[in-house]
Amino acid sequence: MELKVLDRLRWVKRFLAHTPASGQVKADLLAKATDPKQSRWNEGDSFAEARNAHYTNTPAELSKALEGDYNFLEGDVWLEGIARRIPGLDRFREPIMAHEPNNVTGLTLKEWLKVGVASGKGLKLDIKQSAALPKVVEAVKDAKVPQERLIINADMEFGPGIPHDLKFRIFDKISDFKTEVDEMVEVRKALPKATIAVGLYTGPKPAGTVYAPSQIYGAIAIAQQLGGPITFPLRADFVTKELVNVLKEHGTVSVWNDPKTYLPDDLDEAERNLRAMGVDGMIDLREMERPQPVAREVDENGWQPPEPETRANDSKPPPSPWAHPL
Repeated sequence: MELKVLDRLRWVKRFLAHTPASGQVKADLLAKATDPKQSRWNEGDSFAEARNAHYTNTPAELSKALEGDYNFLEGDVWLEGIARRIPGLDRFREPIMAHEPNNVTGLTLKEWLKVGVASGKGLKLDIKQSAALPKVVEAVKDAKVPQERLIINADMEFGPGIPHDLKFRIFDKISDFKTEVDEMVEVRKALPKATIAVGLYTGPKPAGTVYAPSQIYGAIAIAQQLGGPITFPLRADFVTKELVNVLKEHGTVSVWNDPKTYLPDDLDEAERNLRAMGVDGMIDLREMERPQPVAREVDENGWQPPEPETRANDSKPPPSPWAHPL
């Protein structure tokens, strides 16, 4: 009982004020990043050539990604403490790498960017909380990230499966999850050559669901307001050829999957089918929800995070006809 209480207190401490990685951990990651054998992103490459490591927030995940044949790294960004903007106090809050708001074992954004830049790979930042954006821009500039190999992803429009009920509206207000257009306009001004991924936040939906025309028109309108390099990241089980053709007039089209709802038997064949549909951006099809690290991380006090949950679904995706032509 006493150990559980101590573990909870350590978690609260990390949640409120993130603990930086140790010097040895950072040195080990930089050594791997600068290895001449690393797969790197070459100037002029198309995002269609990206091999993306989807989870790289913790030292163990980033280390595993650096050992694999990836030329792109993706990380998720929150402000420590997760609360929405706190005037006068946000400057004291550190952007951290975390897929969920209660994850406390990730790197800081500055630590992650230092390794990412050293690796020579493309970098994708998935903004989980828009309150972090000013510090993300600042950190990207400080780290001298080449904008041509930077993608900043943010959910700016609601897609299928998002309930417009009181519970969700309260969550969005508390966490700053959805990014407003004016916030991303400031990002575009600061990073004119970076690619902005205009995301549509999605939730659980039955087989055969597709994006509604109003959602797609909304994403296109946002892209037109932002200007510059744009990509539209779409969920694989909601994609149709007609939809791809509509969006390609306004930016590249990228595809990602949620393995709980879309996990075909042959991922290579699925990628070929998506290319045949006209998808010309990054295709990021994962085999499981979260990669298993080689070993669980243990901090200086012997505290271990919970085991990551692994889910898989071997059902084939149903056809998703574009029900409402644009």
